[in-house]
Amino acid sequence: MKEPERKLRRTIAIDETKTKLHSEQVYVWMARDVDTREVLAVRVSYTRSGLDAELFLKQVLQYCENKPLILVDHGPWYVDALKRLGLKYEQVARGKRNSIESWFRKGEEKA
Repeated sequence: MKEPERKLRRTIAIDETKTKLHSEQVYVWMARDVDTREVLAVRVSYTRSGLDAELFLKQVLQYCENKPLILVDHGPWYVDALKRLGLKYEQVARGKRNSIESWFRKGEEKA
């Protein structure tokens, strides 16, 4: 996979899912540019917390020249991390986040 280009971005959708890796539960985090559908970052963690969300958001921001609008679900781990980083966000379940949710569903279908 080619590394994403650092550029101005309007909106980024972020999601995470729980899965098993070698019999251990892990969380896979993913960020996607809503306009280009480009995958900006993927991260795996053993926990799902505000600190995990903040570390992932910092990774995503490496590919942004600005602070884009971040779309997240209603996971409580996002709000404090987004506020600490001074990011604008919307909590939405579907709609503009469909591209990221469908990316995870495709992975589940293959498993």
